[in-house]
Amino acid sequence: MPILTIDLPETAYQAALEYSPEERVRLIAATFTGDKDTLIRSERDEQPELSEEDYAAIGRGLEDIKAGRTERGSVVMDRIRAKYGLRKGNSPF
Repeated sequence: MPILTIDLPETAYQAALEYSPEERVRLIAATFTGDKDTLIRSERDEQPELSEEDYAAIGRGLEDIKAGRTERGSVVMDRIRAKYGLRKGNSPF
């Protein structure tokens, strides 16, 4: 198999380390061949079957939303950023 060496910015390199070597090969191959179905059909993206407990938990979550017992995602993310000293836009993705 031919070998390809790619120079990446540090943030992209660190993000790539989150994937297994097999996933990295699949991502690179899909990028250069334009075969986006390879990514869409990866095992990582397959949906597990939901159990009765899962459906019950989803139902409880929907009830919480209706009853106003939830917080906006932006409020939660602001709290997390403050706690860990992060700024908006720090994501490497």
